[in-house]
Amino acid sequence: MYRPIRTAVAALAAAALMALAVTPASAAPSTETKHDNIALGNSWWLESPTEITTDQVTTESYKSQIQQPINPDNTSTWPAKRGVIPVQFKLAKSSKTVETVTKVPSFQSIGSDNNPSNDWSALTHVPPAGTTVNSIEVLKASFNWLEGTNNHGGSLRWTIHASGGDIWAYYGPYPNFGNDGAVGGPGSGDNLITADDLRFDASPRHGPTYATWNDVENLYGSESVDSVALIVESGWQQNVLGGDQKVDLQSATVNSSTKTIDDSYTSTETLSEVVGATTNEPPAKILVQKVAKDGTPLDVVEQLSSAQGDTSGQFRQIDGKYMYNLKAETLGAGNFQVFMVVDGYGQVMDAPGVFELR
Repeated sequence: MYRPIRTAVAALAAAALMALAVTPASAAPSTETKHDNIALGNSWWLESPTEITTDQVTTESYKSQIQQPINPDNTSTWPAKRGVIPVQFKLAKSSKTVETVTKVPSFQSIGSDNNPSNDWSALTHVPPAGTTVNSIEVLKASFNWLEGTNNHGGSLRWTIHASGGDIWAYYGPYPNFGNDGAVGGPGSGDNLITADDLRFDASPRHGPTYATWNDVENLYGSESVDSVALIVESGWQQNVLGGDQKVDLQSATVNSSTKTIDDSYTSTETLSEVVGATTNEPPAKILVQKVAKDGTPLDVVEQLSSAQGDTSGQFRQIDGKYMYNLKAETLGAGNFQVFMVVDGYGQVMDAPGVFELR
């Protein structure tokens, strides 16, 4: 009566019983490039020209629910000589729409296209409360230049947003910091705070244009710092110093906080999920599986019969229920699970009915 599990349906039953998923329906993904702010975690944010791809997928699935007289709490027990076991299921249909957004950021300043949305980029970190100018000990970034004269027009640079005004820290060789296209340090991987030349600029707050870090600490050291940002924004200088700027930014460090910049960031959100009764219910067949007492799947029962003499295993559909009057004498003693298999899909539904024949 019992045979080894051979069919694909039986294999599904013996492994993990999954809800039946109908082929998902989705529109073509949409892609746009605009200035966007990505929260990177640990108080870091990346504002930059970003390619954003949005994809929405709606999936419909069915879920089965066993009905009395088989108890849903797996406590049903009957004599093995019981004549008929009424197997009844209800089928619910779930519609779920999931939106996936993939963001590919850049770190660049493009002035050649008259598009203001890509004129600047900034990687911003908010340090812990109580941080002062004096407590800034590390400003470091790892990067490669992809396009543009290094640091022209005053960026690439760090900006310290202190309570009394901004303080700038420039990359590139003193005194022009790359404005003349010269290559030199400090640069990628270097801590600007340890530079001992006049590369710190307090002119945004009407302070000295050329200052050492020691000068900055003496003048503004007690001021609180609400954020620190790495900025590129000089692509607008098309006819002066070098035009568009593109930087391959890999990571940045402010004091003990380091952030690695990924190539892309993906988020997924469930926009809607509706579960309701089915309409135009699909036909389904019954699948009975013998199991060990601990629930380990054994064999699928391949010779079934209903009280109506049906051997096809087809459920009858009456008043929204799937019904099959299973002849118990064809099973013998043991523990059993009974499932729905929806025709046309060949997949086993979840939530089986469980009973024991003694």
